[in-house]
Amino acid sequence: MSKLCLICKSECSIPHWLPCKHIFCFLCIRKHIEKRNFCPECFKSPFSPADLRTNQKQYNKIDKLPILVQSREEHLVRELKKRRANSSGSKSALMYRYHELSINVDNERFREIPRNMDTIVRQLNQLEAENKQIRRKIEKDFPKAFDVVNKLKLKYKKNDGGV
Repeated sequence: MSKLCLICKSECSIPHWLPCKHIFCFLCIRKHIEKRNFCPECFKSPFSPADLRTNQKQYNKIDKLPILVQSREEHLVRELKKRRANSSGSKSALMYRYHELSINVDNERFREIPRNMDTIVRQLNQLEAENKQIRRKIEKDFPKAFDVVNKLKLKYKKNDGGV
């Protein structure tokens, strides 16, 4: 059963609740409690970040999901390097994984900005420009990487066949 955050109204990826039993996304409620010390649903107070509760079993599941836990850019870079090193050469799998992780990074950025229209539009325009630059770089770099992989495969086959 999915739980909806009462602040952002989306499905909670890391659900936390206050002693009053209202459920929120960890990031949403953490930011709210740092600014205001009451429940945004029932207005009971005072609460602090120490009052947040979660289910330890859910944390164990979340630790196994790198997309949810590792949504920062440095984790994205690390994940891509790992995938590149362990990849069987499937360009589409790498592209899909990159796209999946970049969406999470964008979601995190979007949650951190103030929610007035001008700021949102400005942020979206900036993200679109960044995405275009990233796509151009990927389109330029992927063929080079696959050329290197193919050359290494040929070299390996020549060395393996001559033994």
